[in-house]
Amino acid sequence: MSLNRQRYRYALAVVLSAASVLAQSTGWDELVRKGEQAIAKGQYAPASEYLSAALDELQRIPESDRRWATTFNMLGTAKHYLGDFEVAATFFQKVSESGRNFQARSKVSPPSSTISGKHNVNRQSTAMRSSL
Repeated sequence: MSLNRQRYRYALAVVLSAASVLAQSTGWDELVRKGEQAIAKGQYAPASEYLSAALDELQRIPESDRRWATTFNMLGTAKHYLGDFEVAATFFQKVSESGRNFQARSKVSPPSSTISGKHNVNRQSTAMRSSL
């Protein structure tokens, strides 16, 4: 097989894979949008169904993707309002775990807290310097 033909097949495989991921992500977006709308209307059972389907859409995507945490959080909210508190707590725990895992992987410290829209850049250091 010629080198050009191999490159063509490789490029085609990459394009098809990307198209598959984009198609999958569109399904997730739509399901989450419907779940969010259902929660806003107080329709928690349909919201739970939409968001469970959204989790199914994510099965081929690494759990490091933030869509997992978004879906877990919204599904936890729907389950909470349905009175299924244990399942809701499980989803909220998954959100917490995915946040810690994401921070560990990115090796970026979280932003400093804000007060009145201004960054709180190490207030203790400023206070210590002014007391000297």
